[in-house]
Amino acid sequence: EKSQCLCFVETKSLCDKIEVALQKESMAGTTNQKIQVRSLHSSLPQNQRDLTLFEARNRSIDIIVATDVASRGIDLPGVELVIHCGFPKDSESYVHRSGRAGRPGCNTRGCALILHSPEDGGKVSAFIEAETNVRVKRLTDVREACAFIVEDNREKSDASIKEERIEKEKKERLGENILIAQRFQMLDEELDGLQSSMKGGTKTKRKGGKR
Repeated sequence: EKSQCLCFVETKSLCDKIEVALQKESMAGTTNQKIQVRSLHSSLPQNQRDLTLFEARNRSIDIIVATDVASRGIDLPGVELVIHCGFPKDSESYVHRSGRAGRPGCNTRGCALILHSPEDGGKVSAFIEAETNVRVKRLTDVREACAFIVEDNREKSDASIKEERIEKEKKERLGENILIAQRFQMLDEELDGLQSSMKGGTKTKRKGGKR
């Protein structure tokens, strides 16, 4: 299934500008494939927001550019990557935004990237690591970030495969235990029936002797 990216920005105008810029890049053929981009913010008509969410849930959109209107109460199972375009205003905003990635139904546990200016570098330790107890890996360029995402998803996929294998083995052992228990129950029932038959035969013989 198609993986999706959710980009968070601070303002509605920047949201629209990034949507237009990404669409132009896609139409110009500078990307490897055509990408579908939609913006999502409070100034859009409700029917347009509903349509964007509908398309996102159907995974017909590749990138959603949104303000904090999409940071809470919206589940998009296809979102594997959240990008903070600019430093989040506080740690709570970071947590809610990043929590949109890797929701139930997603292929991976999700990943979040922060694009910030050198001046905001100190905020990583002050707000993110200190207040959320999240370890942040510092990346220096786009290529390093892309390599990190690919490797991170590979590790998560390997872990998911291992978890699925362990769960399958547990179910198989449980099935074997149930089968063994059923066999024991059948043996008990057969023994009970055999004992009942033997007791019944003994009583008949005794009655015959008295005659």
